[in-house]
Amino acid sequence: MGYSIFKHGSPLQTDIQDLDQAKHLALHFATSMSEWIEIRDSENGTVTIGYFDGSRFHWSKDKAQTEAWKSSLPWLF
Repeated sequence: MGYSIFKHGSPLQTDIQDLDQAKHLALHFATSMSEWIEIRDSENGTVTIGYFDGSRFHWSKDKAQTEAWKSSLPWLF
């Protein structure tokens, strides 16, 4: 199964074979502390969503958890 990195709904990199590698590569696409990156599987399903805190991503499979992070950190958005 391949993975793809998305930002704002647009694919940034595709055909990544390993989820951990995709998470690592996502860091290279973050340009600010308010970045949200989504990793999707080969069937275009969301595998995980992460937000960048300035030094690393925090990952969640749960979209509700991601929204909770957004609302708890309004100064980022």
